[in-house]
Amino acid sequence: MSALVSLSASTDSPLTRHPVTFTGHVSPNHAFEPVFLQEQKGNSDDWTTLKRGILGPGSNYVINYSWPIPGNHVVRVVFRGDFRNIAGISDTLTVSVQQAQVADCTSNTADPIMTFGQSATISGTLFMPGTTTPEPNTAVTLYGRSAGQNSFTALGAGTTDSSGDYSFTESPPHNIIYQVRTTLPPNRHTATLVEGVQDVVTLTSSSMTSTVGGTVTFSGTVTPDKAGHVVYLEKLGADGDWHIVETRFVASDATFQFSWTFGAPGMKEFRARIPGGPYNVGAASPPVTITVSGVAPLSSLPPAS
Repeated sequence: MSALVSLSASTDSPLTRHPVTFTGHVSPNHAFEPVFLQEQKGNSDDWTTLKRGILGPGSNYVINYSWPIPGNHVVRVVFRGDFRNIAGISDTLTVSVQQAQVADCTSNTADPIMTFGQSATISGTLFMPGTTTPEPNTAVTLYGRSAGQNSFTALGAGTTDSSGDYSFTESPPHNIIYQVRTTLPPNRHTATLVEGVQDVVTLTSSSMTSTVGGTVTFSGTVTPDKAGHVVYLEKLGADGDWHIVETRFVASDATFQFSWTFGAPGMKEFRARIPGGPYNVGAASPPVTITVSGVAPLSSLPPAS
């Protein structure tokens, strides 16, 4: 019999970097056993574990979690089971994260997750201190801080227009935290804003057709450079999900390579995926489809003896 898991959230529309408190109960009592807060990957059946919690004496849990980037997140809580009960999964909740703001100095990004090589627009409005009256013709400076940096660096200077609005266009190579500040007193600044930069992954095949027992070579690249980073070859399964079938590492020239031998005929779809980290958001290549026939062509057979 599966355990019953409930789930509720302190809010379904939190601000970035503001924790949401997830609470619930597992029945029957499984005090002091773990439960896991998970997030759905896109529209797939795959889930990523965000945080682990422990059931208290009453079989209740409390898990706090915050997101740095705005957007919608579908979450659930899982009890993985034990000798008394099989796994139990809560109903899902959708959490819509909003960008945190400072009332008289706002900031937003046109796209919280941009693709490497593209540009991001950081914009907002400056108001007179403590009011909702726009402040025009005021010098502002864009600051940024990447992963591993402890302090902000000035990246660009601008001026608010007649409506108090400002705008900066940036092309960061890695995930970055932005903040806009007034250049001169009275000193004001926006809330921090995270811009995620997604890797670009390519994948090509040595042939778009093959046979049972035949082998193709998949080659690809990752930008920006991720030398030494793990990369996966994934195959689309009959269940409609992508499954890791090979693991390699990105070479010093930002390339990678896989070989695959086919065991059954049909249309086979593959893609390469690199997981994300503090420097960039992970990404997958566009899929590559290989048509596999059941028998080798006559031209490939050895001559008769």
